[in-house]
Order: sequence, then structure tokens, then C-alpha cells
Amino acid sequence: MISPPISVQIISPFFLSDDFFDSNCNTNGVNSIDKEEDIKGWYLEVEIQSSSQQLSSSAEKVATANKNVTDTHPDSRGSSEENMVCHLFGVLMYELFSERNPGKEAAAAAASSLPLDEMDESEHTFSGMLLGDGTEHSQLSQEMEPSHKKTLFSNVLQNNNNNNNDVGSLLAKYVPLKELGFPASLSLLVKNLLDCGWDEFCPDDAVPSLKAASDDLHLLLQDPGRFLFDRILSSGGPHQGEGKGGIMLDIKQNKLYGREEEQSRITDVFCRVSLTGESEALFIEGFSGSGKSKLVQSVVSYVDVAGGYIVQKKFDQISQERPMSVVLAAFDELCPLISNKLSPAELNDIVIELMAVFGNHLSTLVRVLPNVALLSPQLNAILPSDSDHQAHNNNTEINTSKVYFILQLFMRVVSSKSHPVMLFLDDLHWADCASLDMLQNILSDIKGASCVYFIGSYRVNEVPKDHATFRFMDVLKSCNVQLTTVRLDGMGIEDVNHIISDALGIFPRICKPLSQLVLRKTEGNPLFVLECLRSLVDRDLLQYSFRERRWVWDTDKISAEDLADNVCELLSTKMMSLPENTQLALKIASCFGNTINSTIVKTLMLASPKFSRFGIELEKAVKEGFMNIMDNAGSAYRFAHDKVREAAYGLIPEEERNQFHHDIGMLLYGATQKQGQNIDDCIFTLVDQINHLKIQDPSLCITIAELNHKAASKAMDNSNCDAAYFYSNASIKLLPPDRWQHHYDLSRRIFLVQGNAAMSLGHIKEATSALDEILCHGKSLSDKLDAYYLKISLLHARQEGKGAYDLIVEVLEQLGEVIPAAVDPASFMNTVEKIQEQLSRIKESDLISMKAMESPFHYSLMQFYNQVCFISYFVNPPMLKWYVDEVGSIFFEDSSP
Repeated sequence: MISPPISVQIISPFFLSDDFFDSNCNTNGVNSIDKEEDIKGWYLEVEIQSSSQQLSSSAEKVATANKNVTDTHPDSRGSSEENMVCHLFGVLMYELFSERNPGKEAAAAAASSLPLDEMDESEHTFSGMLLGDGTEHSQLSQEMEPSHKKTLFSNVLQNNNNNNNDVGSLLAKYVPLKELGFPASLSLLVKNLLDCGWDEFCPDDAVPSLKAASDDLHLLLQDPGRFLFDRILSSGGPHQGEGKGGIMLDIKQNKLYGREEEQSRITDVFCRVSLTGESEALFIEGFSGSGKSKLVQSVVSYVDVAGGYIVQKKFDQISQERPMSVVLAAFDELCPLISNKLSPAELNDIVIELMAVFGNHLSTLVRVLPNVALLSPQLNAILPSDSDHQAHNNNTEINTSKVYFILQLFMRVVSSKSHPVMLFLDDLHWADCASLDMLQNILSDIKGASCVYFIGSYRVNEVPKDHATFRFMDVLKSCNVQLTTVRLDGMGIEDVNHIISDALGIFPRICKPLSQLVLRKTEGNPLFVLECLRSLVDRDLLQYSFRERRWVWDTDKISAEDLADNVCELLSTKMMSLPENTQLALKIASCFGNTINSTIVKTLMLASPKFSRFGIELEKAVKEGFMNIMDNAGSAYRFAHDKVREAAYGLIPEEERNQFHHDIGMLLYGATQKQGQNIDDCIFTLVDQINHLKIQDPSLCITIAELNHKAASKAMDNSNCDAAYFYSNASIKLLPPDRWQHHYDLSRRIFLVQGNAAMSLGHIKEATSALDEILCHGKSLSDKLDAYYLKISLLHARQEGKGAYDLIVEVLEQLGEVIPAAVDPASFMNTVEKIQEQLSRIKESDLISMKAMESPFHYSLMQFYNQVCFISYFVNPPMLKWYVDEVGSIFFEDSSP
């Protein structure tokens, strides 16, 4: 069967034998190589040797004539000798698979198209070229006239369109392997090898070398599902990037192309952090779509295996309206990760250390990070009640510096060399200054106190030189925090070709001309490359041919086509071709940022018949590749990329966007009221939408003001002072000039939250103004007490101790307390002896069983006495012991067992 001049030695590699698998079982009885799963296919090592001295001598002549051609032009085709070897390898493969000889009858048929008087002379030569039967390889060139060679070459190339010519049709004799039931890719490889027999007349897709053939075979072996087996029809209707025949582009969504060096740098920094125990920061800069997020995702599994905690969050335009919310949410998400990763003993050690570090302030930690309570039932027991929330919002001092310090202490406890924290925040160009300040305080903590690996990414083309991100980096450097910067530029031709080869399931050497066209248009931007590829499919410039059983294209038509200049324009064009309802769903989803949770989706579906199919349309967007479902439970939908979200948002005319947002917010509000849902679950989302439009209706203004107040109160309860200040300001602007006359209670509550938030942020003037509003318009002392408490704290913070002391004494006297000008020693000793006697009768069990203070009056009184104790230490030290005794007296009076 095999042609005589070819000597073939077939070797079955030693590791494919049964003995190898039996001997590679470890002592635990686990196979080191899974015979069923790890090996994609069997392969043979084949050595092709020619026994023809004539071929060898001819090869020497050709090699001399073409000396150094390959070295000078690496992309040029190999020598005639290599072409002949490739051709012979193709003959061998064809015979092995089909058990047919591909050349003798085909040669005779092709040669029959030559002039009759020269057929006998040329037939032998042509057969020799195809079969290597001993004829000198260069003999074809020597014995045929140029016009005859051209005639022969043209006849063979045009054979596919000459089905009626039984004599002249080469393919009437040579049957491609795909027509014998073999995969099209294998058939194409064999054909390309056989085409090498044409030497200087080789078609462009002929295999250039044995190495190229070896690379193709390795792809068939390593990824047979993509490169060996023919594509199958998709189901569910036409999708984005799908040919008219129903064949989908097979894009590897999670594969990282051409970023091995950058990936190595990220893992190197993580190893250094885990070894030294010192926090570091790494910044990834690049254009949108350059693969910043995917680069980080590629190392997540390594960090997880090494014991690290991975927290990932993303800034966007929406998050700017709630400063610090993204960072606080990131640290809050860390708590469940700790709970799931650690053993019960390790978790108990963490809880014990947290209780030791925070002591009586543990409730403040739970207030800042509610998920801390998930670490232990002990911590869950200190969760504040609803009434506690209100008390905290009204008069508990917690400023941003205190939040920073709380998070510093928390990270000292939970992070370590064995369990470093990798915090990845995407799109830093949308980050607010308060969030960056918080990160700076954590990363610049005492060296070795915490072990945090911070990774931040930003679009280098959208960040001006004076952006807060660069100031953040400068501050970190000044604090001796080690910084690493990784820049992602466009990919080169090999990486672009790799992406396209994988997507089409075609050998890289075949699709390289297409890749060069795409590279010129996209400059190697990975996202743009994929979207450009999908666009070519949508425009039928890239089609799946069922006849060829592979993707086909016309490079000339693609070169002449006017494609979009940027990815947003390309995506927008595709979106506009979708059904109107699907476009509407994308517009609505884009108003909520990069992610829209299922609760919002369900609420909107019930809000109006117009949106009853909202969820179905989002599913269509998922099928089109514009959105992804975040988990199996379908808890949220996320845009496939932030550029996809920008393109969807761009479908809304700019002059209509504010009204569009507002209408969505009002629909959400109406639906929650109608369905009796707890509005607190979506208060931030709802208010963010409504606030896009200035309200003109006076009655609606009060409703929206109340909603903003709820958002401000919840933000303050979460210690997000920036967001609380933002929402309280929005609420005040909605109140009418006569607010204290007609909306007294709402006005008092709003100004109180604003005063608290402003004071926490250090906005002294705004805080003073808000508190004075309450003190000026308050109808009763009880309505003013919270404002007094904050005003006293504000005066003390401004180092106006005398003013703070005088005001607190005034308030105590209004509460009915008699404050002496000086302490009477005899009276003081009597009070001390009385308290000592009461304490001597109390056992530890009595202290535990003491009830909480129930009287609001005593609660307020105790707060002011605690406050005056602290202030009098600096302003009037002789009175301190008297105030302390009064605190003890009030305690026993209200909290008796």
C-alpha cells in the first residue's frame, strides 16, 4: 500500500503502554496520569526516509540553488526537498486513513489535459512528482515547457468546478478524506501536505514545513473538540456571532492570550506578600478591553490554593453616588470567605482575637461590617436591634477616621502570611477620594501588621494626570508601600491569530491572513478583536461553509468593508439590530451599572405590563453574549464587559437619560408599595434612579425627600458617612421653605442625619448649620437632645472646651439636674459610701442579670453625664469625681436587678 521509496518507522511511545500506567500508580493507589481523562488521543512517532539516491542528489542541487533562503526569509516556504518530504508525508497519511493511493490515477487524469503529443512524456514526470517513484524531483521543471506547466497547474486548481469532465477532473480520482467520512480538518491537512508536491506552484495554504504539519497535528491531538471534530448546529435560534447555518464561534471566554509575562509578575508579587507578610499594591493600566480583569482572574485559583482570601469589586459611575460603599462592601464580603475557609479551631482563634482587640467596641465593628457576625454565634448576639440603629444614627459619633482605624484593626486580625487577603478593585478611574483614602490607611499600616495584596486597575486613556488614582499611588510610595505597575498594550499578530484560530477551530497558519486584517483594524485589543470577529459573522463576511465544513472568508471583501472604528460603536450597531424589547431590557439594565440583581428584575416585571417580559429579554441578551448570569441561582445579571454596558447605555439619547432613570425609580417605588416589600432592601438603588431628575411636584417632593432620608439613615447606620451626607443633602433640597411649619418631624430627622454625617466628615460649617436649624426650630427639649449631644461633641472637637462644658451643664439643668458650682467634700463622701455599699451587695450573677436601661429620660441623662465626665477632665477637673458619682447613682436607680 505504501509507496516503495518511502521507508516508515512507526514507534508507539513508551508512556502509552499499559505497563506504563500500571507502574505510575503512587503509593496511595492514585494514578498520577488519568488514562481516560488526561490523554486526548493516541499518537505515533513517524520517521520518513527516502531510499532513492536520485531524490537525494536532486535535493542537494535544489538546496544549493536555494541556499539561505529560509534563513533570510523565515516566513518563506521551505526548500524543494522539504516540500517533497511534506508531500510524501501527505501521501503516507492519505494511504493510512483511506487505504487508497492518491496519485497514480489522478496524475494520469490531470496529464490527459495536456497536448496529446506530449502526454506520454509528461505523465511519468507528473506521477513521479506525486508519488516519489524514483523520478528526480526537478525533472518536471526540466522536461515540461512553461506553458504546459501552467496548463497542468490551472487544470488541477479548477478541478472543483469541472464536475462534468470525467477525464480531466483530478478530484474524480482523488477523493478528499472528508468525503470518506473523516473530519474536515484532517482532510484539509492532508490536502495541504499533498499540495506541497507542486513545488513553486504550491497554493498559499500548502503546509510550509514539517514543523507546521507537526503543530497542526498537535492541535488535533490536544484539543480535538475544537480542531478535529466538525462543528455541530447550535440550538435556540440565531445568536450573536452565529453564522446563518447555525454554527457558533467557539470563543474561549476564560482563556488568557499573550499575557504570560504579566501573569507571572502578579503571582510573583503575591508570593512576596505571603512570604514577607507585608502589604503591597499592584496597579494594572491599559485601554478598555485590554484584558485587565481577565488577567487578575487567571491568578485567582493560585491565590485560593495558597490559602489566600480573594475579594473582588468594581467601581462604576453609579458607585460614585455612594462614596466608600464599594470598599466597605468588599471588606464585608471578606467575612463569609473567612468563615468558609478556616477550620472551626482557626475560626475560634480569630473570634477570640477580635474580642480581645475590640473589647467593648466590638459592636462598632459589627456596625461597620455586619457580616462579622457570621464568624461566630458570640458575635451574632451583639448585632444591634432596630432601636439601637436609630440611636446610633442620631447621636453616636463615628467619623471616617474611626472607620479607617476599625478596618485597620480588623485586617490585622484576619490577614496573615498563611492567609493573605487579595483585594482586587476594578476601574479605579471611577473611584471616589474617600474610598482611596480608606485603602491608603489600610495599606500604609505598620509594616507586617496586616498582609494585604491590593490590585487596582484603571483605563490609562481615561485618567488625567491629576486624577485621584495617581495621588493615591504617590501617597502609598511616600508611606514606603511597595508598588508594582503592569501595563497591558495591544496584542501582537501571534496572539491575535491564536484567538481567531481557537474561535474558528482552524489551524493558525490558515487563518493568519484574516488575523492580520483584524489586527490592523483593532490594534490588538482583545475585546475589539472578538467583537470584530462577531461583526464579520453578522455581516456574512465570515461564514460557515457546510460544504467545506469550516469557516470561510474573502480577505478582499473584508479589506474593502468599512468597519466601526471603536468597540462601543461596533457593539451599539449590533444592539440596534436586536428586537425592540431586547434593546429596552439592555437600556434598563445599563441604568443600574454593570450588575442588576434578580430582586430588581422581578420587581420591575411586576411593576408594569410593559416590563412583564423583562427577565425573558435579559435571557435573550445573555444568549447574544451581551450579558452573563452571575451564578447558577441566577441571583444577578452582569454585562459581559463594561464597554458592553456603555454601548447599551449609549442607546438612550443623552437628553432623555435623566427622565429614563427617574421613571425606572418611580416604577420600582410603586411596585414595592403595591407588593408590600421592605423598601430598605433596595433603597439605595431606588433613590439613585429617582434623583436623576429634579422634582417639580410639591407633593412628590416630600415623598422623595422621605426616601432620601431613609437612604441617608441606612448609610449612616453602615458608617458610610459620605453617602449619608449625599442623601441628606438631596433630601433637604426637596423640602419647601416652610418645612418646619408643615413637615416638622421629617425636617428634624433629616437635619439631624446631615449634622451627624457632616461632623463625621469634618465639614464643621455644614454640621453647625444643620444642628442649629434643629436647636432653633425644635418644639421641645426632647426633640433637641440629640442635636445638643452632637453640638457639644462638635464644640469639643473644635477645641472649644469651655463652650462645650457650659452647654452641657445648661442641658443637664434643663433636664432637672442641679449642678453645684463646687464639690462639697462631706456630701461627696456620703455619696461615695452609698455607692460602695450598693456595690458590695451585688454579685457577678446579679450584674449579668441586670436589665437594660429602659427609661428614655435616664438613657439621655446617662449620655450627657458620660459626655460631661470626659469634657470636665480637661475643663473643670475638680468636678470630675462628682459627675462620676452621679453616673453611678443613675445606673443603680434605673438598672436595679
